[in-house]
Amino acid sequence: MADFQSSPDGALFELVARGKKDTFFFNKDPQEASLPLNPPYLPSEPFISETRFTVPKTPILWGRPLEFEVEVFGDILREMTLKIDLPTWLPDLPLIQGQQAVGPQNVNQCCLIRQDPEKDNPPGTRSSSDPTYGWTNGIGAFLFESIELLQDKIRILELSGDALFFLQNAESSNGQAFLRQRQLGEHGGSQTEIGRNATPGTLYLRLPWPGATTDEEPGFPLVAASDQTWRVRLKLRPLEQLLETSTTSETQVIKADPFSKYFYYRDLNNTIVTFQSKTKAALGTPTIQLLTRQSYIRDELRQQAQKARYEIPFRRFFPQTFNICEPDYTPFNVNAAVVVPILRRLEAVHPAGRLLFTFRSQNALNTGRLATTFNPLPTSPDGQFYNAAKLIIAGQDREDLYPPQIWQDLLSSYKDDRYPARRQAQFNWTACAPTTKEPTGTVNFSTADRPNIYIEIQNTLPDPATNQRTTQLLTVVESWDTFVVGEGRAYVKFFN
Repeated sequence: MADFQSSPDGALFELVARGKKDTFFFNKDPQEASLPLNPPYLPSEPFISETRFTVPKTPILWGRPLEFEVEVFGDILREMTLKIDLPTWLPDLPLIQGQQAVGPQNVNQCCLIRQDPEKDNPPGTRSSSDPTYGWTNGIGAFLFESIELLQDKIRILELSGDALFFLQNAESSNGQAFLRQRQLGEHGGSQTEIGRNATPGTLYLRLPWPGATTDEEPGFPLVAASDQTWRVRLKLRPLEQLLETSTTSETQVIKADPFSKYFYYRDLNNTIVTFQSKTKAALGTPTIQLLTRQSYIRDELRQQAQKARYEIPFRRFFPQTFNICEPDYTPFNVNAAVVVPILRRLEAVHPAGRLLFTFRSQNALNTGRLATTFNPLPTSPDGQFYNAAKLIIAGQDREDLYPPQIWQDLLSSYKDDRYPARRQAQFNWTACAPTTKEPTGTVNFSTADRPNIYIEIQNTLPDPATNQRTTQLLTVVESWDTFVVGEGRAYVKFFN
């Protein structure tokens, strides 16, 4: 006779057969429920999600503002993302010379398109160093000079596309980094990648809406704030600031101008095809839509949600831009090895989880290389703009003086799930990774007395436009606030 033994599975099957499955899963003893490998079974509320696209209320023009009104059709807002399709200066082109032309993206992604030097030079002057042109690295974020999220006429959040680029560059995970970079039009900066970015495809920029910044968050209860109007206000950068070329120089300003120029590429048969690009007037403007994903819940729960009061923690950002000018670099004229400290006052409120900061040269900003954080001075170690940094509050060191390897490499690897790899550093006060879910450790900037960032800068090359050494320091204090929703209205709890 076989020796049959009981098992948890057998008990479960028996209870299911008797219609008493829940008595197996539900555990009413909280002490027992906390034991390892013995979690209670918790039911989840069913919902259905829908995604819609909204067009702006104002025309889309380079260098001008535009505005969306958020369409409320569901009960819970899960995601708010900008969908961006950029125009291109490339006309329709054939994959094989003599055949029918196809869309420029099909050709540009498989055939490297370079500027043709033979229109102004003798034949035989083409080479692998001929320049390529593309939209600036990270165009999906840098397209926007400013981003505002509004409740009626009250501004909830405001930050720049630059700040959002560097924030998102430090979030998510290394496994998802490639997809997020593609969604922003971000690449490694090579000659080929710059050329490919002339047709980056559809881009997506997720907006940091309270309760719906990431997929891990529960969402924003629109059903409990039905008396409000929600809007997104954007300002586009001028076209001239958003173009990049592979030809760079630190001694002269080389701006990308791909319009009305002759280009060439080798088709699929390795035959050289030449063509002329579109004029600037014929380029057109981007197509920008607001993607919102909202969920529907059942009627009984909707009635409860309309009467409930919610307090949603969310991140508020305080970006600041500081110019480090020639007087700051003057001591290097006497002694190249001298320690040159600078002190910059930080303006922020609320409990802050981290402070991001990065440097960019003025020449890089003038030539559309908005994602470039490399110091062009040949003697600068690892292309850094500084030797060490610390944080001072009330005249005392809140963070000790350490080199970039600590603030850039160690903290990013320890506190985040993704390494940004763009020479962006951070002071991070959260207790564990990731830093975007909830405040697990903060410094209260509302009561911080004279918060200053102290940096020992490196020498750099002069800006060729002014012959003055000028760099830009971008800082973003990431604070936490509370959004209160209930009885048809919503408000930020701590607005000071």
